[in-house]
Amino acid sequence: MATDRLLKTSRGWTRSALIGILLVGAFLRLHQLEYKSLWVDEILQVQAASAGIEGVLRLGAHAAAGAPPLDLLITALVIPLGTNEFILRFPAMAWGCVTIALTFAVAMQSTRDRRIGLAAAFLVALAPLLVRFSQEVRFYSLPIMLGLLAAYTFEKSWRAPSARRWALFAIVLSCGVLAFYFLLLIAAGLLGGKIFESFVLTRVRRIERSRWLGFSAALIAAVAALFFWMASLGLTGPGDFSFTFPLWTELIGETVTSGHIGGVAHLLVVRVLGMIALPLFALLGVVRSLRARQAWGITFGLIVVIGVIGVLAADAMFSYFFTVRQLLFVVPFYLILVAAGIVFLSELLFQKRAVPVASSIAIIVAVIAIIFGLSLRAYYDWPKEDWRSAARLLENARAQNIFTEPGSLRGYLFYYQPALADVIQDNTRLAELARGDEMERAWIVTLANEQPSALDVLQKNGWRAIRLDVSPTLNIFYAGRVAENDLWREAAAFDLPPQVLLYSELLARVRAFDPALAQSVARRAHATMLGLRPPLLDAQQTRLMRRLGRVK
Repeated sequence: MATDRLLKTSRGWTRSALIGILLVGAFLRLHQLEYKSLWVDEILQVQAASAGIEGVLRLGAHAAAGAPPLDLLITALVIPLGTNEFILRFPAMAWGCVTIALTFAVAMQSTRDRRIGLAAAFLVALAPLLVRFSQEVRFYSLPIMLGLLAAYTFEKSWRAPSARRWALFAIVLSCGVLAFYFLLLIAAGLLGGKIFESFVLTRVRRIERSRWLGFSAALIAAVAALFFWMASLGLTGPGDFSFTFPLWTELIGETVTSGHIGGVAHLLVVRVLGMIALPLFALLGVVRSLRARQAWGITFGLIVVIGVIGVLAADAMFSYFFTVRQLLFVVPFYLILVAAGIVFLSELLFQKRAVPVASSIAIIVAVIAIIFGLSLRAYYDWPKEDWRSAARLLENARAQNIFTEPGSLRGYLFYYQPALADVIQDNTRLAELARGDEMERAWIVTLANEQPSALDVLQKNGWRAIRLDVSPTLNIFYAGRVAENDLWREAAAFDLPPQVLLYSELLARVRAFDPALAQSVARRAHATMLGLRPPLLDAQQTRLMRRLGRVK
């Protein structure tokens, strides 16, 4: 009786802890979900999905730079419900929350240790890049979830083979491949782990025919689904990009800890955590598995190693640039190993005494969580390319001569303000405009803080320009054949998004020659900020209030 009560108490505590972790993960993924504008890749996906289900199946990969179809189809189904950022990003957020629960399920299924399951789920809930890509309309959150689900259904099929279970694994793996092509690599890691278990750990040296047949059928189904999708679109050769082998800090560290850094001290701590601490914990997790004569450590390790090698090889073969987000599908498996290593180290240090071991696990996980939290804060404070505010600025200013460099940027402005299509000009008109009337004005939109060649053409004809940026890397030049102060004065009269006052010199420049006008602009910006929906980021509000206060 006492044992039954203790078991029920333990299960109840585990359930409560998991619910708490899920709530934390959901909060982090919902926080500021709609605050940031869609950025380039998100807009491309939404535009491709706007063609509807039939259009996605016919043109989806071509329209979205080779994107797999499943997430595009989901976006196509969501669009009729609304096109604001919250609705479009909600599916990715939901997949991210399910990923947390599946991490616990996979860890429990493999290790039978609640401590490992809860620690792994907590780390996945807080992992900065997993949070970030649970807040984007991109095909990364869904395959992370499907990769874990594939591992879970595979293990069930392997332990108790049946046609129904292998069919379910085949469906999940096929969906996973159509969500992210590299998910086939997970199947290789899963099979490799079972081969290691049979031929090294248990020395059975044979795998039952039913298992071979079930796995082979599932793999054939997934490969066939991928082949027919690619063949229907026309198989192509290498891409237009170039492959450069990533830095080890990107490959090992940033995939888990993220590239969002809040300062030098944070950078050093993140480097130590990502390059030293987490890999050591993961290795300890593999050792714990082998000491228990279990293969899950090798299985998860193979998924990580094969995933990394496979992604790099494919990028090199098809001339594609590497990004850490390509490896996100292996991160939960890596963090399960990390959690197992934390538990193993705590057991070694305190000789399996329950309370000290639990305290040690909690402290180590809490330290990692704090470091992850710093990266999360840097991510939340990071403004993306703000196409929403850029389009709003140009629409409110009734801009007539808008140029984009490169020309493809115009599509992102159209997304938020379709009416701008009538006033965005081809760059071939620049020379004619540059020689035109003094009353003419021009707007030039560009990226990455580079001096656009269009501006050079205007300046050679006596034009001057000011910058009215709405985010750090999305730059808007306002130009005319008048003095700079006149341009600043004209800009001050526009209905400006508050971000312009944050990322440009407008307030300081106007205050230098007309303090009263600067105060008027500041008051308008404050009123606009209070009514802005969606609102500014928390960090943006703080910085803008400080800047407005100096003017008032």
